[in-house]
Amino acid sequence: MIKSFRHAGLEKFFKTGSKAGIHPRHAAKLEEQLTALNRAKSADDMAKPLSWRLHPLQGKEKHWSIWVNGSWRLTFTFEGEDAILVDYQDYHSEVSWPLKCITRRILAACYAPIWKA
Repeated sequence: MIKSFRHAGLEKFFKTGSKAGIHPRHAAKLEEQLTALNRAKSADDMAKPLSWRLHPLQGKEKHWSIWVNGSWRLTFTFEGEDAILVDYQDYHSEVSWPLKCITRRILAACYAPIWKA
C-alpha cells in the first residue's frame, strides 16, 4: 500500500484523479503504475511489465525507479510492505548532466563520447 508521497501533484492525482499536478499525457500510465504500486508488497512486484524498466537508484539505498515516459520516472522505496516517498520526476530537467546517468548502463552511455575523444 502507498503510505507517503514526495510529489504533491502525484498524490492529488492518486487520491482524486486531478491531472493538475502531472502531465495529462502520462495519466493513463501513472494510474496503472500507481495501482500496481498500491498493491505491491515489495519492489520485485513492480518488475512486470518489463517495459517499466524497474531498477534500483544508484547511491540511494533501497530506492527504485520505473519508467513513465521519455525522461519521466516514478521513484519509490519500501518500508516493510508499504511504498513510501513516491515521487514523479523528470531527470533531464531536475539534475545536472552527470547525475542523469542513474544506472551503470546509462552511466557508460553518458561518458562514452568523452572516453572516445
